[in-house]
Amino acid sequence: MTDVFISYSRQDRAQAQKLADTLTKIGLKVWWDRELNPGEDFGDLIDTQIRNAAAVIVMWSSHSVKSRWVRGEASLADELKKILTVKIDTCELPINYRGLHAPEIFKSREEFDRLIDLLQDRIDIASDEDHSIEKIDIKKNAATLVMSGNLWEDYMSTIKANLSTPFGFKKNNANSK
Repeated sequence: MTDVFISYSRQDRAQAQKLADTLTKIGLKVWWDRELNPGEDFGDLIDTQIRNAAAVIVMWSSHSVKSRWVRGEASLADELKKILTVKIDTCELPINYRGLHAPEIFKSREEFDRLIDLLQDRIDIASDEDHSIEKIDIKKNAATLVMSGNLWEDYMSTIKANLSTPFGFKKNNANSK
């Protein structure tokens, strides 16, 4: 069973990777389409993965609001009451998702923490409904994760620096020639 399915636009793949890595660091099992194999019927596989996930994070951006795939994945997740929406840049959400809270995780640590809170709530509900889903204290894991002191800052620094994985440290070459 997957804890979290991530829906995103291809143009936002690097940010999806960083979010997946960050969520994995705090103990969640994450599925996103990088696990697709050539020749697979990806429509059926994505449908199955959404249905089997405890939560679906839809990463809204100026790209994903135009994507039929993201809108379709969001629709199924909403129908199954598994949808969590986040904004990864400034964009206007599709009309049928404007009533859902969408933390703007690119803006502040508080918004990123709100995503963690929403995820914790969704994981708790899912584990109460389906005892095969492990109850996990991701808020505690996020709070105790000590890399550079702040989960959101670590996430954002990798986004801004375009590092390949969250929590990586970029070597300071200011003194080298």
